[in-house]
Amino acid sequence: MDSVSIELTRYAPLELIIPWGALGVAYLARTAAGSWLSEKTGRELSARINTWLKILFFFTIPAFLGNVAIVVAMAVVSYLALREFISITQLGARSRTQCFAAYALIPITYAIVHFHPKYPGLFSLPMLAAIVISCVSALRGETGNYISKISTLLWGYTFLVFNLSLSVIFISPDATIARGGFYTLLLLTVTNDVMQYVWGKTFGRRKLFPHVSPGKTVGGAVGGVLSTMLTSIALAPYLIGLSGRLAAGLGLTISLAGILGDLCFSAIKRSLGIKDSSTALPGHGGYLDRVDSLTLSAPAFFSFCMLML
Repeated sequence: MDSVSIELTRYAPLELIIPWGALGVAYLARTAAGSWLSEKTGRELSARINTWLKILFFFTIPAFLGNVAIVVAMAVVSYLALREFISITQLGARSRTQCFAAYALIPITYAIVHFHPKYPGLFSLPMLAAIVISCVSALRGETGNYISKISTLLWGYTFLVFNLSLSVIFISPDATIARGGFYTLLLLTVTNDVMQYVWGKTFGRRKLFPHVSPGKTVGGAVGGVLSTMLTSIALAPYLIGLSGRLAAGLGLTISLAGILGDLCFSAIKRSLGIKDSSTALPGHGGYLDRVDSLTLSAPAFFSFCMLML
């Protein structure tokens, strides 16, 4: 396994210290405000904090094992999220072979993105996935609901595998932009999610998308956008060398993309008549509920860096 790169060694401690510090503050605030919170809110906050502790451990350990360990960790996240997506859409019972083909594409996708980020056909990977999954289904003679099954599985691959894999392009051996980008992306995305929740609980009154995401409020969205922009302005100069308007623009881009990612997955859950994708992460729902924002903030972050750096 390769050693941690100089850039990652330089950036990772600050990017990891910040969320660990924020988690400590959240724990102290939860303890101090215990008597002021309702029993339901207190349980929900405690569950969220405990789950964030596990998530931070999951991403902290690979940071000190090397870049390949980080890639493997993200591939595992894609697998868990795709498996959950297949479960809630009930594709597994009807399309086992196609689902296996989609799972097999996960390590291939991450290997190409990480080791060959300059591959000219990088953005043709979803097309490759469509060809593989379609041909596998046709060869097996599985024609029932052929279009809907292929389309659903391809959507899952594009969002949960390909889009998420773009997060590891910044720690590629051949990366030339934003070498501290991986943890910067996670930090800004998490900041956006957490602050939307905090601002929404505190000042949220008017619903933003009542028919798609009833829990999302105008106050939460505005607070999340402003908090993410301020975080980016404060930290981007040290993490990826951005400052001023570019740092503010990055924060705005990440926040808006995260909101849209959450909205897309909320639409899926509403169409299926479910509130959470699972109960795998207490206080957060399932893996899809945790990575929904990242599915669009990762390609948005990549596109921003390609255009602006």
